[in-house]
Amino acid sequence: MKQANQLSRLRQFLLYISISLFSVCALMGIMAALSGPVDWRILTTTLFTAVASLFAMGGVARLEDDQRLIKTLSVMSLIVNALWLLGALILVWDLLSSLGICNTNISSEFPGGYDYMLCGQLEEILTKLTVTVFIITSLTALIAKFLSLNAKNSIISGLVTLTISSASLLSLVGLSILWQKHGGDVLTANWQLLTIFGILTVFGLVVTPVLMRAQAYKQKAQAVSDEERRRLRQEIEQEVRAELAAEQQSDKPEDSKDGAE
Repeated sequence: MKQANQLSRLRQFLLYISISLFSVCALMGIMAALSGPVDWRILTTTLFTAVASLFAMGGVARLEDDQRLIKTLSVMSLIVNALWLLGALILVWDLLSSLGICNTNISSEFPGGYDYMLCGQLEEILTKLTVTVFIITSLTALIAKFLSLNAKNSIISGLVTLTISSASLLSLVGLSILWQKHGGDVLTANWQLLTIFGILTVFGLVVTPVLMRAQAYKQKAQAVSDEERRRLRQEIEQEVRAELAAEQQSDKPEDSKDGAE
């Protein structure tokens, strides 16, 4: 019980953080449109942190689930969520240069670092790793969320399977394009697969929650109707008992009169 309360408080805290950060992003965008340029690093950092907070909030919420698979996926999602945010912040704030790992301002080698070409390669690899971890975070969060749905309907179960499969294939195709040496050619060759899997994934993400709400509404309506029938049955039974009791009371004087005679 105590652990559940702590997770609930943490989830509320992450929700407040996400709303605040998205509000700051919107405000900074409005200020940039009205007054002038805003430091894109601050804006990007705020946006990335808000997205990471949303992922973390979903992962924390599913830690209360009884299924071990969902808990494992939630923990994995929280870990990789922190990793992609760390990589994104390193790239946004150019921390590779600040930490002395590389210096892109000079093209010649310097002691303890890399030359300009190697710095570019290192940043490219870090960018690909960050995008890869972000895709893994999104996929694990989606799988954990859809597996936690109480899909008793066969149609909803099929949609859950379709969405998870489409999202997994979409992620695999995206990662293959990302890590190919000639990514543009691979993208051109596989754009149809990306389109198909993307449409199926979006379809499942949109339709499944709608059907879940419809199922919940139907169950609620059925529960209300069952309660109404139960109440009517109880009223009828009470009326019948009252009539029987009245008949018994009316029969008692006649029995006593016959006994006196």
